[in-house]
Amino acid sequence: MGFRIGSSQNQTTLFAQRQLTIHRSRANRAMERLASGRRLNRAADGPAELATAQILEQAAIAVLAQSTAQDRVVLQLLDGATGALDPAAAEPRTASL
Repeated sequence: MGFRIGSSQNQTTLFAQRQLTIHRSRANRAMERLASGRRLNRAADGPAELATAQILEQAAIAVLAQSTAQDRVVLQLLDGATGALDPAAAEPRTASL
């Protein structure tokens, strides 16, 4: 005589497998978010939030690019000021007076 599984036991098994699959996918998504350090990782996380996050990310990149350009200008001004204050650069002016 073999072991027979009734229909109620089969439904219970299917329900348990479904719940396991759901919770496993939720755990995988949570691990993905934790690993990336970002709140939004894909469009399914929220289309509006993802679009806003992308716009803010592009704005941050633009701000960094502008900051880098301004840093270069400041360094050029400082190089010019250093050259003007250098005593070796001032000697030809005093000799010509």
